[in-house]
Amino acid sequence: RGKADATKSYLQSVHENGVRLPIGPVITSPDGMIKAVHREVIMRKPEEFKIECLSTLRKLFPQDSLPFYAGFGNRPTDVVSYQAVKIPDSRIMIINPQGEVHIPINQTRISSYDGLRELCDLMFPPVVEEREVADEQFNAYNYWKLEPFPAISA
Repeated sequence: RGKADATKSYLQSVHENGVRLPIGPVITSPDGMIKAVHREVIMRKPEEFKIECLSTLRKLFPQDSLPFYAGFGNRPTDVVSYQAVKIPDSRIMIINPQGEVHIPINQTRISSYDGLRELCDLMFPPVVEEREVADEQFNAYNYWKLEPFPAISA
């Protein structure tokens, strides 16, 4: 629990131009520090825990549903993890140490969280009053998608 609290505090402290990350769950390995270090540093397979954890969460939903809409990570192994739970490649984003967001599949580069926020209305479907999601095929992001997406500067 201590590590999760520290991670959650860190994520809540991240901000850019007054914009903060959204509040959400922090899921950490129940294996403990030694097993986690062994898996991630010695075995170099950090994706194993993430895939197992996301797969477990996915099983809470009907088999034909896709409960994860997008995935954000900071390492190439995060792409592998998100692909394993069927997150579309066009919605897998990697944040580099400079804070730039990249969509690896088409080399789209978004230079800031403000730039990403500008894309939110296009990329993420609106939730209508009946709590239904708009048809993915016809959302503005997929309809007007350019390959590759031009860089957006803040």
